[in-house]
Amino acid sequence: MVSQMVHLVSQNLPTKRYKMKKYDTVLIEKYLDGELLPEQVQEFEKRIQEDKEFAKLVCVHKSINQVLSNQKLVKTALQIKNIAQEYQNELERKKTF
Repeated sequence: MVSQMVHLVSQNLPTKRYKMKKYDTVLIEKYLDGELLPEQVQEFEKRIQEDKEFAKLVCVHKSINQVLSNQKLVKTALQIKNIAQEYQNELERKKTF
């Protein structure tokens, strides 16, 4: 999974000439989290269409967010599995008494 992220990110990194604005990261995250107003979304999507380097940055953020989300799901699944195992162990311990 990590190698897939590295591959996606490396393919989509903006060129060194790209001058990222200070608020780009915040703007991208707000867009991905659905926190922009409709007119802001339109402006953002227009920028993606017109600025291919910015579009690459958005793709990188999406990839990173997806990996982080998957890691959270795996962690949650492991926690649920551990809780279920503890519960099963407790039931079996009570049967022996």
